[in-house]
Amino acid sequence: MKRGDAVGREKQLGISLRFVYGYLKGFIVVAILYIVVALTVILLDPKEFSLFILRYMKTEEFNQLKITLWGHGLMMLFGLYELLVLKTEQRKKKRRRT
Repeated sequence: MKRGDAVGREKQLGISLRFVYGYLKGFIVVAILYIVVALTVILLDPKEFSLFILRYMKTEEFNQLKITLWGHGLMMLFGLYELLVLKTEQRKKKRRRT
């Protein structure tokens, strides 16, 4: 294994971890919204409704609160935002070096 290969892998790992970090930040935002909606459902027992991020389904057998595809997309956008922040940080570092 060459040294350049190891550095490239470390960079790729860093980029992947930064995306995961952003995704987890989005997950926390969606989880807080999920908890707020769940408390509302418990307290008020509403009819079926859907937000863009969450969907509440009510039948005679069960009640279900789910994260929709839009919710996962929002988490992915948080991850992509972190990648953009990483790129701007790298550009600033390059400018300082030269």
